[in-house]
Amino acid sequence: DGYCHPEHRGRGFHGYAAQMLMNLAREAGKSKMVTIIRSINKAAIVSQEKVGFRPVKEIRFAGFRSNISCTVRNL
Repeated sequence: DGYCHPEHRGRGFHGYAAQMLMNLAREAGKSKMVTIIRSINKAAIVSQEKVGFRPVKEIRFAGFRSNISCTVRNL
C-alpha cells in the first residue's frame, strides 16, 4: 500500500518507489506485479500507468461503493 502526502506529490516519488519494488520482485524471481486500486482513484491509476502497469480487469466487490481496478506489469 502506498500513500504520498499532497505536499510531496508530483515529484517522482511514486516512480522511484515503484522501481525499487519491481527490482526487489525481479531479484526474488517474480515475472509480474499486480496492483489493486479503487476505480475512483484516477490519480493512482495514472501513476501506475506511468511506470508501465496496464489495466486488465475491473471487479465489483460486495460492500464496496466503487469497483476495483486491477493492473499488471511484466517485469
